[in-house]
Amino acid sequence: MRINNNVEEFRERVKNSHIVCHGAGNNAYSMLNNDEFGCYLDRILFFVDRDEKRVGTYIGQGNRSYAIKSVDDLKGLDNYVVLITVSDYKKIGDLYNSQNIDWFSWVELAKDLAFSHVTVSSMSRLFLMNTPDYVNMGDHAITVAEYAFLRQYNRPIYEFGSSLCDDDSLQRLREQLTPRDIILIQGGGNMGSLWRTCEDNIRRIVSFFKDNAVVILPQSIFYEDNILKNEFFQKGLDIYNSHQRLFICTRETRSYTFAKAYFKNNILLVPDMVLFLKESKNDGNRDGIGVMLRTDKERALSHDYIEIVKLAIGRSRNKIKEISHHSNEIVGGRQERLHYLLDVYRSCRLVVTDRLHGMIFSAITGTPCIVFDNSYGKVKSLYNTWLKDFRYIRVVAEMPVDELETLIEEMMKVPHDRVPSVDKEYESLRELITRLIKENENV
Repeated sequence: MRINNNVEEFRERVKNSHIVCHGAGNNAYSMLNNDEFGCYLDRILFFVDRDEKRVGTYIGQGNRSYAIKSVDDLKGLDNYVVLITVSDYKKIGDLYNSQNIDWFSWVELAKDLAFSHVTVSSMSRLFLMNTPDYVNMGDHAITVAEYAFLRQYNRPIYEFGSSLCDDDSLQRLREQLTPRDIILIQGGGNMGSLWRTCEDNIRRIVSFFKDNAVVILPQSIFYEDNILKNEFFQKGLDIYNSHQRLFICTRETRSYTFAKAYFKNNILLVPDMVLFLKESKNDGNRDGIGVMLRTDKERALSHDYIEIVKLAIGRSRNKIKEISHHSNEIVGGRQERLHYLLDVYRSCRLVVTDRLHGMIFSAITGTPCIVFDNSYGKVKSLYNTWLKDFRYIRVVAEMPVDELETLIEEMMKVPHDRVPSVDKEYESLRELITRLIKENENV
C-alpha cells in the first residue's frame, strides 16, 4: 500500500520496523549523507537495485556499509518498509503497491523534512538555497562555511538543497515567506553556461522571490564567448537585472570584472566562503603526495600530462595519495565527511591539484600545494586575488617532467606555518546582511 510521504508518518512507521532502500544511485548517497536522516542509518537492512552491476556490491564503507541486493531478496522478509530513493518513484511505488508492501519516497520526504522546520518568526529568517544534494565535498565545505558565517546574525537559518529548487517547492516556500526574510543562494563555481542545471536553479530562485532581498554568495561566473550574444545569456541577464534587491558576490577578480560589465545589480568581491573556516595545521609527521586532478569538463590538463605529474612524483620517491572530493564511500553528515577529508590533506607533505577547493583545502590546513589552472581560469584568478602571498601555494603551468620534479622537491621544503586570514575581506558581505536585516525588521 502507498504511504503518505510526510515525516511524522515515516517516523511512526519505522519505530518498530526496518528499512530497505530501493535504488543505490546519487539520491541514495544524498540520503545517507543527510544530517537529519542519520538517526535512521542503523535501521537500514540493505539496498535493492535493478542495475545488475550494483547487485553484490556495497554502498558506504566501514561500519556504515550496506549490501546491495536484488529485489528478489525481499521475498520472505518480514517487518520492513521500503524507502525509494530514485526520482521517478511512482512507477516503482506501483510495483510495491501490487505486492501490498508499504513504501515511502525519499524525494518527497526530503521536501517535507525541509518544510517541517520552518516556523513563523517576527525576525528576518535566512533561507540558504541551492545547497548540494550531490557528493562534491568542495560544495559541501562551502555550505559548512556559509552556516558558520550566518550564525553570527542570531537569526533562524533554513536550508533548501538543489533538489528543492523546482517550481512546486519554490512556490510552496514563497507562500510561507514575509518581506522580512532574506534569500541566500549557495556560492561556488556554477553560475554561467558550464553547469546549466545549477544556473537554472539560480535563475528560478531569483525569479520566484521578487519581493525579498536575494544574495548570491561568492561565485565564479563563466559564460563561453559564443554564449554572450545568444538567447540563453540574454534571458539570464534579464532575470538578474530585473530584480531590484539582488546582490551578487563574486569570489575572484575575473568574475568580479565580468559581473560589473554585464550586471546592473550590486556586485561585491568576497573570498570563497571556505576561506572563512578556521582549521588546524598538522605539525607532526606528513607522508606522501596527494593528487587530486579533474576528470570533468573543467579539466585543462591533458591525460598525457597527468601521467607526467605522476611520473615526477614517482621520481621524487614519494608515494601518491589519490584524493577524491566525490567519494561515495564516506557516509555521514557533511561535517563528518569534511573533517575526514581535511585530515587527508593535513596528512600530506604536498598536494598537486587543479581543483579550486583542492588549493583552498591545502591553504587552510597549511599544506604545500602545486596548482594547475582549470579550463577557464577561476583557480588562478582566485589565487591572485587572495592567496598569492602564501609561498607554500604555487599556481603553475605545464612544465617538463624534470622541472616539475625539481619544483616538487622545492615545495616540500617551503615553510607553511601561516594559514590565510582573510576575515576582514568578508566585511562587505557582513555589512550587507546586517543592513538588510535592519531594513527588513524596521519596516
